[in-house]
Amino acid sequence: MTSIDSHGGDVYAAARESGRSLRRVMDFSASVNPLGPSPRAVRAIRSGLVDLVHYPDPGCLALREALAKRYGLTADSFLIGNGSSELIQLLPAALSIRRALVLGPTFSEYARAVRLHGGQVSRLDAVRAEQYRPPLRETLSVLDAARHSVDAVFVCNPNSPTGQPVSNGELSELVRSAGRRGVWVVLDEAFVDYCEERSLLRDVARHSRLIVLRSFTKFYALPGGGAGECPANSRAATALVGEHSGTGGCLGVRERCAPREPEPGIHAG
Repeated sequence: MTSIDSHGGDVYAAARESGRSLRRVMDFSASVNPLGPSPRAVRAIRSGLVDLVHYPDPGCLALREALAKRYGLTADSFLIGNGSSELIQLLPAALSIRRALVLGPTFSEYARAVRLHGGQVSRLDAVRAEQYRPPLRETLSVLDAARHSVDAVFVCNPNSPTGQPVSNGELSELVRSAGRRGVWVVLDEAFVDYCEERSLLRDVARHSRLIVLRSFTKFYALPGGGAGECPANSRAATALVGEHSGTGGCLGVRERCAPREPEPGIHAG
């Protein structure tokens, strides 16, 4: 199998190289909800196909307003992208991140994005003795020692690929400590729908240096839709919008999948 420097999910290459049809490939390389998308989401996508004759709304207003209502924030707090990977690529330029601290082992795109923009990356790895929980205490010590040598800390909660979450108290302490030093905390919550109580999404209005990444890919099982959201303080969101050229692809249809109240037995999707 061809080896490339990217995350998983390339079932098309696997199908071609193995000589199998796409539907005969079982993909273990991407962590997507095996239950598949909500029937409500499928119905919404089908009903939106008629709109494919139009370019999508570059500002994704309907989706941002739905997210704002769901999470009790303003629509201006959200930036929508073609998957959270696109949003990760925007961060170094938009936020002037030149020196980043990544809590690993974790998603490779954080470090890749910073390096592609000419930045430097340090990594602080979790250890087996702590069951690979993200090392937040050690991160606080690094920030104390580093002073002005770190622009941003990247942390995934629950972490991928270890699956280990950290408490809200520890995360909040990191966000406050980093904020006092003018350091961004980029918090990837791609898997937090499995433990929503761990989320800090609703805290972005109170912390000017907190950026949260969310995705429709994992829990909602919509990788083919490729939608990601980036809740942030309004000033930070404005900076990100300045680097964002607008969203294309299938987002006009994806906007119809804006989260609403959950159906019985089905998480909203």
